[in-house]
Amino acid sequence: MIENLFFDFGGTLDTHGIHWFDMFANAYISLLPESDKHGVWDAYVAVERRLERENVIQPDDNLLTTLRKKMTLHATLLGIDNARLEATLERLYAVVLQRLEASRKMLERLRMAYSNIAVVSNYYGNLSAILRETGILPLVDIVADSTCVGARKPDVRIYQYALEKIGGVPERTVMVGDSLKNDIHPCQQLGMQTIWLNPSDTQQLPLPQATASTWQHVEQLLTGAAENK
Repeated sequence: MIENLFFDFGGTLDTHGIHWFDMFANAYISLLPESDKHGVWDAYVAVERRLERENVIQPDDNLLTTLRKKMTLHATLLGIDNARLEATLERLYAVVLQRLEASRKMLERLRMAYSNIAVVSNYYGNLSAILRETGILPLVDIVADSTCVGARKPDVRIYQYALEKIGGVPERTVMVGDSLKNDIHPCQQLGMQTIWLNPSDTQQLPLPQATASTWQHVEQLLTGAAENK
């Protein structure tokens, strides 16, 4: 019987299965010459590593501030001027807000069906602030932000931390995430049920326990699990 829901944030609740590299790459496509587009991945990785090492993002930074800081660092590496970057930032921000609102509505519908809901994510120390801003925080019981917990996925300790906080057991918990490496495999290692959010329908063997190709499919699977309690 499933009692607890765990969700990843980055790439799951905020983009519904689209990797953040792809979100940025698609946003920058019109701003870069064809010859420079291969550098987006290098810039993305370099910025993520810097954010892990340095306190660029503060605990009270909201979503727009977080995106602006990250994209400004990308722009410096890619040679994109700030005037063109701002319009791109606003468009991307609007898309992410829309998806977060859809996530909030889904969590609202599922809230009464499950004993505990947790958000477990590699993040920058300000995940609670963003969840509060977007109306999601009142719908969850535990926020496990890797910067605050001191363990990053795929380290199972971040999941063990969340389980301990809710007093839950792995066998009665399901994890929803977009990353096999960071979300699905470590949770299966602990004995949790999993739903892999895979909008590209990538073939992977061995198959995860459950795969969803759309955000609506995730809700269908979770609603079915609740009805089968």
